[in-house]
Amino acid sequence: MNIPKALIIATLLIATVSYGDELSQNVKASSISSGKVQIIGRVGLPLGTVFRLEGLYVAGSELRTKAYDQAILLKVIKVNDSDLKDITIFRFKDLGERITRKIEIGGKFVGFAYETGDYVGVPSEAWKYVQAMTTTSFFFETSLIILREITEPL
Repeated sequence: MNIPKALIIATLLIATVSYGDELSQNVKASSISSGKVQIIGRVGLPLGTVFRLEGLYVAGSELRTKAYDQAILLKVIKVNDSDLKDITIFRFKDLGERITRKIEIGGKFVGFAYETGDYVGVPSEAWKYVQAMTTTSFFFETSLIILREITEPL
């Protein structure tokens, strides 16, 4: 079968445009730290951007992932007064004990936070050099840093 080169090139271009966000890209760490490249978080904002959020506390066991079994997580419903399209659940840290009420599963949270990220787990190649142990695979995970809980109108 003789397929014209133009048709092949057009198909590849459409595939690249259609799936551009899914393609793997190498980015130097210095490009991220210098601000030349921004990582967009799961709430749709660049990591480190402060936003107002509304959410609910959920039991990590609801995710049916062993790593979250004992955790209390934050399910983000709104960011800057806009509903999120997808369910977005995060680990979170309270920066300086800013959460003033008792955290209860199903309880509501309204406040200010930013999304941050880091690598967790161990790369599979590492097990060639050390004895295996129970841990998670190596992946990038984002989490929330809570800055302030709103308990009364601003």
